[in-house]
Parts: sequence; structure tokens; C-alpha cells
Amino acid sequence: MTKLYKMHEKAPHNTSPDRKKEALTGALGCFAAYLVPYILIRGLLEALLAALADRGPLELRLFLSSGEGLFRILVLTAAMAGGLLAVRRQGRECLRAFGEGGGRPERRDPAVLVLFTAAAASGSLGLNGLLSRFMTGEGTGAGPSLLPALAFYCLFSPLAEEVLFRGILQVRLRRAFPASLSIGIAALLFGLYHADLVQGLYALVMGCLFGAAYEVFADIRLPWLLHGLSNLLPLALQAAGLLPLAAGPVWMTAFLSVFALSGALLAVRARTYGQNP
Repeated sequence: MTKLYKMHEKAPHNTSPDRKKEALTGALGCFAAYLVPYILIRGLLEALLAALADRGPLELRLFLSSGEGLFRILVLTAAMAGGLLAVRRQGRECLRAFGEGGGRPERRDPAVLVLFTAAAASGSLGLNGLLSRFMTGEGTGAGPSLLPALAFYCLFSPLAEEVLFRGILQVRLRRAFPASLSIGIAALLFGLYHADLVQGLYALVMGCLFGAAYEVFADIRLPWLLHGLSNLLPLALQAAGLLPLAAGPVWMTAFLSVFALSGALLAVRARTYGQNP
């Protein structure tokens, strides 16, 4: 398969129930194939680190406690790598599609790219501020140094998740379902993957944005970069000590307004291009 699919071609209206069932079960199968090693590796490593932190030598316990954020990154990296290995064939197909043709007509409009970028940036900050009001945990705690955090949360994690949820799952769904339903199902799985109500709602909304970007541009690099940007901004503000200020009511309302406006303009442009292909 040289191309995953032509994103500008809509799913046939007369798609048979068997084809829809095949696409849905294929997507869920890939999701399960990723989750099994991910959960096993993460659970085993977290249990091992917890045991060492409780009963290991004093020097080791001090080392583990001082690098809690870094070890969390290492555990998640190993778990994601194991999950990706389980779906490596489909992942290779997705990665081979970097920069290939396809996409909807509006991908040639620079304003669409600007709107997607504005929506990712404002949505990340606004939704983080809004949902932080409902978080009851202790927060992220002491994290690793900025460089490992940037490497993981802005590069590796977004790439792994976008390859899975957009490049594999959304593509499989798109073979039998319309774009909106394919994007929605992939985003719902993305939210469930986070296994937390607050983070899941955030991932659901942002997943719809990343899925729409993939639908329009047919290039996994765009949702990867948008995902990385949405992780980068809160990290940068947190490192600068400005995250509480950005989560205040005035800035939060401003960010959410820009997010809503960008989304509305993207919807208008999509409808315009749909009427005038």
C-alpha cells in the first residue's frame, strides 16, 4: 500500500454493514494490540520502581525519589515503544505516507494552516485552564528537567499517539465511515486511552482537532506538530512560572474564545470547499 488512502475522497454512502463492521473491528483490534503490551510493560516497570523505592538500598531510594519525573518518562517511553512494536506493520505504512499526496482542497489555503495552529495553541491553554479547576489530584509534582520533558511530551509521545490514533485507527475507520464519524471514534478512543475523566475530555476535544487536521492535509506530520505544540505551551509556561496566570479567568476566557472562533472558521471553510471543490 503506497498511500494510506486519499483523504479528499469521502467514504461511499452505500458502504455495506459488513465493510463497516470490518473497519470498526480492525481499528479496535489495532487499539487492543497496542494496549496489551503498553499496560503490561507500564505496570511491571511501575511495580518494580515502587518496590525498589520501598525496599532498595538507601542510595537507590534517594536516587529514585529525586528522579521521579524522569523515571515516569522512561516508563511511559518503554510502554509506548512496546505498544508500537505490536502494531509496527500498520505504523510503517503510516510513516511511509509522510509528505505524500492526497488531502482535501483546502490544504492549499495557508489560512487553514494558521487556523489549525491557532486552535491547537489556544485550545491547549484554554482547556488546560478550564479543566484544571476540576482536577483534585496533587498535580504533576516534581518533574524532570526541561530537556527530557520536551523530548518526550513534545516529540516522542505526540508522534507515537498520532501514528496510532490518526495514522492507524482513523485511517482504518475512514475506509468505511464518513470523515466526521471516523474522527470522532478515533478521538473517543484517544480520550479513553488517557484513563482519566478530566484528561480524557481534554484528549477527546483536542483529538477531534488533530483528526480534522489529518483529514484535511493527509500528512501525519501536521497532527504530530499540533499535538507537540499543545504539549509545549503548558510546559513552557510552567517552567516560566506563568501557568497559574494563564489559567486565570481572563486569559482562560480569551484562549477559549480564540479556540471557538478558530474552530468555527475552520468549519465555515470546510463547508465552503465542500460546496465548491
